[in-house]
Amino acid sequence: MTSTTHVLYLHGFRSSPESAKAQLMAKWLAREHPGVYWACPQLPVSAIEAAGVTRHILKDWPAQSSTVIGSSLGGLYATWAAADRLSAQALVDPERLLAVIAKGDELLNWRKMYARYAYAQTHVLEESDHGRYPLQSA
Repeated sequence: MTSTTHVLYLHGFRSSPESAKAQLMAKWLAREHPGVYWACPQLPVSAIEAAGVTRHILKDWPAQSSTVIGSSLGGLYATWAAADRLSAQALVDPERLLAVIAKGDELLNWRKMYARYAYAQTHVLEESDHGRYPLQSA
């Protein structure tokens, strides 16, 4: 198993690298894994443009040691990136995916998310919502 050397965080719709979730993740990664390269770009609202930004970042990254994380719409982008840039095949290793799903999400139906990622590892949070991050503060 290759250890992670690069992490790409993709934020949600109309969010930013300055969001609480992105900042918490950046602080945690810097503290716990200081040698890992971190990127969290400002994604355009356009999905096509966001895909272009993501492809540009990932084109020179080592596929076997890179991780893509996303929140909300960024999670969908991360799923796409994992299939399109980080592997030659479409999600043949579902055990490499983890979906963290909040039952209290007021924007996304948790049952639909669970069904969408039924092939992946899932962690369903009983008490969380769309805005709260499931980890303790950094």
